[in-house]
Amino acid sequence: MVTSDTRISGRFAIIALVLAVGSATSLHGVEAVLELPENMPAGLAAEAALKVENASGRIVSFELPEVEGLHWDRSGKQAYANTNGDVEESRFVIVRADTPGDYVIPAITIHLSDKTSVATAPTTLRIDAGNPKLTGNAYAEVSFSPATIAPGETTTMLYRIYLAGGAKAEQPSVAPPAEAGAKTPTLTRTTAYDEGNRAWTLFTFAWRFSLVEPGERDIGGQQVIQVSGRDIFNPSRKTIAVKPGKLTVMALPEAGKPADFTGLIGPIEATAALERERISAGEGTSLRIALHGRQVSLAAPPKLQLPAGLTAYAKDTVDQAELRTFRWDLVPAAPGTYAIPGIDIPFFDSEAREYRRVKTAAVSLVVLPGRAHELSVSGAANPARPEPGQDGGATMTITAQPLRGSAMPLPPPALVPAAFAVGLVASALAGLALRLGARTRAAPRRGRELSSAIAAGDLARAAAALERLRPTLDASGDEMRRDAARRLGEGIDAARFGNRALPADIASLAALLADCP
Repeated sequence: MVTSDTRISGRFAIIALVLAVGSATSLHGVEAVLELPENMPAGLAAEAALKVENASGRIVSFELPEVEGLHWDRSGKQAYANTNGDVEESRFVIVRADTPGDYVIPAITIHLSDKTSVATAPTTLRIDAGNPKLTGNAYAEVSFSPATIAPGETTTMLYRIYLAGGAKAEQPSVAPPAEAGAKTPTLTRTTAYDEGNRAWTLFTFAWRFSLVEPGERDIGGQQVIQVSGRDIFNPSRKTIAVKPGKLTVMALPEAGKPADFTGLIGPIEATAALERERISAGEGTSLRIALHGRQVSLAAPPKLQLPAGLTAYAKDTVDQAELRTFRWDLVPAAPGTYAIPGIDIPFFDSEAREYRRVKTAAVSLVVLPGRAHELSVSGAANPARPEPGQDGGATMTITAQPLRGSAMPLPPPALVPAAFAVGLVASALAGLALRLGARTRAAPRRGRELSSAIAAGDLARAAAALERLRPTLDASGDEMRRDAARRLGEGIDAARFGNRALPADIASLAALLADCP
């Protein structure tokens, strides 16, 4: 639990530290805690605090449990603080025990004004002769729980500073190892007793983190305190040694280590997804493999197992908090259905302390044949559709209506047969001319379209033009041109989806196909 600056500033000289610690409260939901004295002597009445943080209502009532040998009294004292929206309310009680020992205190239910309730966690009160380490003006120590962890396992580092009357502590000089990347600690304040039953103020900083690299870490140092003498306005500064704590990170076990293990620490979750599961020929899509876990930054790009005809181009890896996403652009060679199997990834489970595997679900990509595009004019009657083999060209049918009052007079009946004969001849000649022109024009149209698109840098249009050329090339049996088309397609796909440069010989490859029908 985190205390507010209004209750710490009397002991800590660095107010900025207290504000930084206090700001961490907003990260948590409603929380209740019973703060008990540490190492309390038997027969001594001491103060304990019931605290609720971030509740939507005020404390109305609470029930103190019956514990054999333990006596409770409500002191009537209470406190309320609202620091930058972080609310904390406290009720104080007096506790006393008859004999030394450990007293297990069950959860205490606290009722709030908004008709909700919150409960403390069960805890233990130790009654003994006092802490023999508490001598002089101050004492500080570091401890870990647990003190031995597997790589990736979480531990809690506690830094305790005990202060006698008249002593204040400056900014804590102890912190977790830099590799832990630990966030702002939580901070609690309570009371401790020495063997002479003298009360001390105890500040406890707590960090939760995990480490990956095996080895031992000794965390200690020195702590600066201020001690007030007769002149309370000029306290003296004193440095005390901090009793170090030792944390041991075990090495990864060799037994059971998979041959394809790359150092990933779990537990993790893995998912696979396609940006689009249905595309048309000549298009591409993206595959994303996402890993969720505390140590996913250790993950190496997994190896894809793709079906024949599907090419992958790796993209940048995206890292977020406890999330690493690998991405690839996928380019199919032809229409069809491509089944992409799940990705199987080994990792070391730090919680179970054993090697395990996680596998993503399989995904399927459907590639449809390219589609012809029609263009019809609004209001046109029976728009014509492209005939097979016309390459999906757009067809417009426009029916012109005569203007009112402008109708031409009918020709004389004697001229109708002659005009009909002339029309037949003209139609035959026009049809012949159109067929000859179509042959001379249509033959190089696809090849020229490919060259034009490449010259303009329009790779999408170039890919579409090349796709339309493939049936003709396959039927021709011209291996040189087919090889040029294959190399040209690979180069265009690599540039479109793999952010690679176009082949140096792309112009000569396109020239080989320029006169293809």
